[in-house]
Amino acid sequence: MKMFSVDRLVLFIALSFISIMSSFAQGSQESLYLRGLEAYLVETERAYSKLISDRDFQKVVVLKNDYIAVDVPEKIGRYEIKVVSEKELLARLTGSRKGSNEIIVADLRAMKNEHDLIVISVGEYVARLQEGRLVLSLSGGVRTSFSYDCTDRKFVVSETKLFGV
Repeated sequence: MKMFSVDRLVLFIALSFISIMSSFAQGSQESLYLRGLEAYLVETERAYSKLISDRDFQKVVVLKNDYIAVDVPEKIGRYEIKVVSEKELLARLTGSRKGSNEIIVADLRAMKNEHDLIVISVGEYVARLQEGRLVLSLSGGVRTSFSYDCTDRKFVVSETKLFGV
């Protein structure tokens, strides 16, 4: 009979718990998805606000994801968030002025585990119309890794890292 190490057992239990809890709407202090989104908001503003002066980093459009059961609030800290479906995004682009035919959109991706870490990635896309169709082009994003602190009984951010294309 093969025995599992205590670390793997704790990780298995933690992942099972996260899986169950992620199916319920949670506050930003509890939801790893919202903590990952917050890390994305803070990190992209920190990294790019001096380089891209015409972008309002405190007003963000998030693409609705029916596969992730989390209620994204209208505000996280000082960041205003508008959650839109692909249909709503298409309508925004169709109705936009000629000079503003692109919208930056954040997309929460499904969490995954990597060894003893839980990873939440938020992709950043440039949304535009091409021949009347919605086109999303990946431009980068932020990957946030969480580890479980057994002493404090909570997940803590291990690393926040920008990624680009």
